Amino acid sequence: GLVGLIEELLFRGLLYRALDDLRGTRLAIWGTAIAFGVYHVGGQGIIGGFGTALISLIFALVRWRAGGIVGLIFVHGLYDILAVEGWHNLEIAQAVDRLQMINRPLALACDLILASVILYLWKIHPIITNRWNKAGAND
Repeated sequence: GLVGLIEELLFRGLLYRALDDLRGTRLAIWGTAIAFGVYHVGGQGIIGGFGTALISLIFALVRWRAGGIVGLIFVHGLYDILAVEGWHNLEIAQAVDRLQMINRPLALACDLILASVILYLWKIHPIITNRWNKAGAND
């Protein structure tokens, strides 16, 4: 969870805001996605960097739509937990010569939670925020 916090503060917090102020939202979204992918190339290789750039693109779009990073910190932490658990399961499966997900219920639960949170941040949070702001303006 701490890695998700730091990476979200750095990429979707500081870098996103700097690029958004410099050249607008489009550069902020694409720039943070590319920077995040390049950042991960050293530890994950070119394919891993490309994959994390795609995930980062989704995160940047959610950040743009939701208007903040608090929910993304939670999503990123869950994603990291799923990734670590998935790699652990893959190593176990390779050790016993079986490529299969050892803990399917946990992986499914994490996937459902991630999808639910992203759906909330993308669709529901902006509606709630707009209603909250309108209610505050009417007072």
